[in-house]
Amino acid sequence: MADQLTPSEIKDQVLTENTAQGVLNHLKQNQSSRERILDRWIWELLQNARDTSATADGSRLTASIIHKDGQLVFQHNGPPFTMSEIAHLIYHGSTKIEDKRAIGQYGSGFLTTHLISPDINISGRLVDGRAFRFQLRRQMGSVKELSESMDRAWNDFQAHLSDVTTPSTFTARFCYSVTNESIDAVERGLATLRQCAPFVTIFNQEFARIDIHADDTVVYEKLADRRLAHDGCRIVTVLERAGQSERRADYVLLQRGATAIAAPICTVSDSMACVPLTDLPRLFLGFPLVGTDTFAFPVAINSFEFTPTEDRDGVFLLQGDDDSNQRNRAIIETACDMLTELIKLSAADEWHNVYAFAHLPPLHGHRWLNVDWLRETLKSRFVQRVRDTPAVLDTAGRAMPPRQSRLPACEPAAVPALWELLRGWEEARDKLPRQGEATGWSRTVTSWALMYDTEATAVTLFDETIDGSTLASQVDSMTRDTDDDEQYAKLPALQELLHDEVSALEWLNRVHLFIGEHGLREAVQEYRLVLAQDGSLSTLSELHRDCDVATELKDIAALLDRPLREELRDPRLSALRDEVGAGDLDNGHVVKDLLERLRARAQEQPDEVFADASGRLFSWLISQRDWNRLRDFPAFSRERSDADLTVIFTPRVSQLEDLPLVPVRALEQPLRLFADIFPPEKILADEFFTNVPDLATWRVLEDKGIVRMKVYLEKTVTVGAFFP
Repeated sequence: MADQLTPSEIKDQVLTENTAQGVLNHLKQNQSSRERILDRWIWELLQNARDTSATADGSRLTASIIHKDGQLVFQHNGPPFTMSEIAHLIYHGSTKIEDKRAIGQYGSGFLTTHLISPDINISGRLVDGRAFRFQLRRQMGSVKELSESMDRAWNDFQAHLSDVTTPSTFTARFCYSVTNESIDAVERGLATLRQCAPFVTIFNQEFARIDIHADDTVVYEKLADRRLAHDGCRIVTVLERAGQSERRADYVLLQRGATAIAAPICTVSDSMACVPLTDLPRLFLGFPLVGTDTFAFPVAINSFEFTPTEDRDGVFLLQGDDDSNQRNRAIIETACDMLTELIKLSAADEWHNVYAFAHLPPLHGHRWLNVDWLRETLKSRFVQRVRDTPAVLDTAGRAMPPRQSRLPACEPAAVPALWELLRGWEEARDKLPRQGEATGWSRTVTSWALMYDTEATAVTLFDETIDGSTLASQVDSMTRDTDDDEQYAKLPALQELLHDEVSALEWLNRVHLFIGEHGLREAVQEYRLVLAQDGSLSTLSELHRDCDVATELKDIAALLDRPLREELRDPRLSALRDEVGAGDLDNGHVVKDLLERLRARAQEQPDEVFADASGRLFSWLISQRDWNRLRDFPAFSRERSDADLTVIFTPRVSQLEDLPLVPVRALEQPLRLFADIFPPEKILADEFFTNVPDLATWRVLEDKGIVRMKVYLEKTVTVGAFFP
């Protein structure tokens, strides 16, 4: 009865009941948030092992996790327990609250291990050399039941103290029964341990090795560090043994005071290469803060001065002015500075894939994070500084700031082709990243743009970036006449922009292949990138497709003030073969226009240009046997003055008296002798015979009723103008 207890016993009972109430609340809370903290138990066990060795000078800690035969066993070789530590372990709490080197305690975190089993069989050694063992049972029930359970554990501990110790190198052992209900917690915990064990050994110098014995045996062992020439920067090698195989994984570690950053690296072609950090917590307080794998930072940050959330799933990064938020924000800002420094050091040593350390993961919201603060910090403290840091290696291995480089920024699949195009462009040639790293930098600058929370893209935000559309725009502007912005650009001007070994025509064809393959058709509609047959550059919508228009017709058109070659696409641009543009032009369309121009010119100024065009078109129509278009054809006669010519229209109806006489040299020999007595305005000029010197052809034209070679009929003499 309570009345029979001494005051000291009553005090102990109340304290135990209060502790039991706190434990029960934590157990209920853990169960309600089970899914979120399911893999936290492994870090609590390792953390407690690490804290026990924090006071041991030069100790090298080995932790072992065994999952076999329905049991999970965790053991380590840290310093033996004190009696006080056993009491706190049983009755909940910590002996290390005042120890600044300790990052955890046998407190609320340790309670998460009960997600595996409510019963824990604990054994080990005390500092006085005695061995101990006891069972700790914490099952959700009543406060009274928990109080009694803790007292039983204490009695069990006292009952099994022994002066005899086993030869085991391990000083602490925790054994859990694994059931069907807890197997998921065990598997998830071991999976995240395999993932993060190298970083645990890197960030915690107390750990020498972590062993995992489950379906297979994997050992993680930290080897000797290798210091780089740069202060505070080291390469740490972690040996991973699985069965008979071994793998050495390297990590770069940069330490500044209480803050460290680390990331995986590897060796490529006798040089180090940066490796992206994927699916791994980004924030560590010695051990991963589970749930920070979506924190928007490229590498892992460790600080023993972090103030974590109670569930250890993050650190307070809110806008509050309290010490925790201010300290945590300062650590992140320091990490930004350190990462910028690491990027500079990596590029200076010509490491491959430096972009991996500059690529920012997407921003995600967390209850402990002010996203706006992080966005602004990354923009000002990281992105803008990296842009001015020599980080991009060119093909010669020289490091240049991104702001001074030319970085392709488009869909990853399009980057190699765009890089090749830019490689031919003299202005960009020496500002490009190494070919194999162009896609990585493209993804990186795109990740920077996402930090700005706008509709803008990397190309609109950063002058150093370029995509297919901006390339098209710059080619358009740089090939125009600088004195007249409206003057068409010319192919020679484009050639001057390209490297000596690059053909402007071939390069332009590749531009159009790129545009067609990557959905940039609007670029050829907006910018002057399409080569016309006169060597000028124009937009696609301004140029017609050449459907085998005859060269002679193009020359005739030039005489008649129609610059046809300016209107026709150069057929050598094979990439545009199927593009309609302004429409198709064939011989029929052109001849129709030329005839209209000839007729108009005949009415206005039938000069020598008209004569040349008329004679050549007349000849071309004959070569095509296009008799129909020769009717009502605007020809000219022998009669001419210094100023103009006399035009003869071949009639549409073949009335003999309306037909012009063939050129004198096409007349039969007897009639040719009397040519001077016939009216010259009725005789086609000699230029027509020069263009068509074949008499047989003129006979055909006579048969078709287009001209005549006689001035009489066989039986009826023609009267009229041809009589002298």
